[in-house]
Amino acid sequence: MNGTAVNTRPILEVKDLSVYYGAVMAFEDISFTVESGEFVAVIGPNGAGKSTLLKAIVGLLSDFDGRITKGDIFYDSKNITNSKPHKLINKGISLVPEGRRVFMTMSVKENLEMGAYSLPKSKISAEIERIYGIFPILYERRKQRAGTLSGGEQQMLALGRSMVLSPKLLFLDEPSIGLSPNYVKLIFEKLIEINESGTTVFLVEQNARMALEYSRRAFVFEIGKLSFEGRSKDLIKDERVKRAFLGG
Repeated sequence: MNGTAVNTRPILEVKDLSVYYGAVMAFEDISFTVESGEFVAVIGPNGAGKSTLLKAIVGLLSDFDGRITKGDIFYDSKNITNSKPHKLINKGISLVPEGRRVFMTMSVKENLEMGAYSLPKSKISAEIERIYGIFPILYERRKQRAGTLSGGEQQMLALGRSMVLSPKLLFLDEPSIGLSPNYVKLIFEKLIEINESGTTVFLVEQNARMALEYSRRAFVFEIGKLSFEGRSKDLIKDERVKRAFLGG
């Protein structure tokens, strides 16, 4: 597994980034690069700053009273620090948020249409059909209200909705939470499929073993800092990672 081959051009660069909530530090001086075509994972304990990092990149910090106090974020060599989420979506960035957040009273098809809101009307049907090709269960459930789906099916819907616009860079925040082992495996297999189709995948995940088994490279967070990084196949054997996350 471990993701597809990568190009040499960075798609994401985070340089000396520091984030605070009021006077409380979330993390300081975080720097890393993600190459176009990579499948990378971020692992670490609860409260280490993993989800805050995603919020900082995709412009959601202000919704949680957070702020960037230092540093810059670059996407395709352009500075996107403090950009608004809707502008990033139009640039090719998409997020599957923690907790799925599908529209429970709307049908599966209507949820996918919401993800396609910025497309010309003439293209929406074809893009939704493409999503049905990736997630056949969504086609079968297309007329059902999202609230009647299982947790795993809702996660696939959230993922499908994020893919309607064919993002270049896909962020996921804890997609395995609350799912059965079978659905966790299915979601990760779909992420490999999406990555191999050309989308760069950036995964924040509490299930460190699954994250390392499926990603190509990983960043290990400790409270308030990026501790170390490396190839996932090496980190899964690393004694520090085994002791902290894998029960070794």
